[in-house]
Amino acid sequence: MGGHSHNRTDKGERWLAEQERRTFMALEHLAGAPCYDSFDEYVAAHPEGESFRAWVTSSGRNKHVKLIPGAGPHSGLPGEYLHAHLVHSDECMWISVRDCDDGYITKVVDDKEEGLQELENLKKLAPFHLWELEEFGYKH
Repeated sequence: MGGHSHNRTDKGERWLAEQERRTFMALEHLAGAPCYDSFDEYVAAHPEGESFRAWVTSSGRNKHVKLIPGAGPHSGLPGEYLHAHLVHSDECMWISVRDCDDGYITKVVDDKEEGLQELENLKKLAPFHLWELEEFGYKH
């Protein structure tokens, strides 16, 4: 009976090791993935992303959009990309970072210049999980 339990543990450890190996390989790939400064640049490299154009660029968000490699767990645009936007209303301005599921995180900025700089900072941080941005003042 003890051997059977030990055998299950070995299988579980091998499975876990394989999952860790796959995750590492995926992150290694994403770490080298480029960021894109426009949806057109992104679609040129990821034609399968064209079907998301209207959704990502709606409400005038196309002007200051960045496509940034993400790291899950929610699915991103094809290629596992997140999209980040500088958004403004009459009262305030903020950065919004979204995946293709229901995940998003935001950060209020003082002005357009700070917002554009924050978008550039996101490109330097990529790839990342949305929750990792909390350390940099983002909120869900």
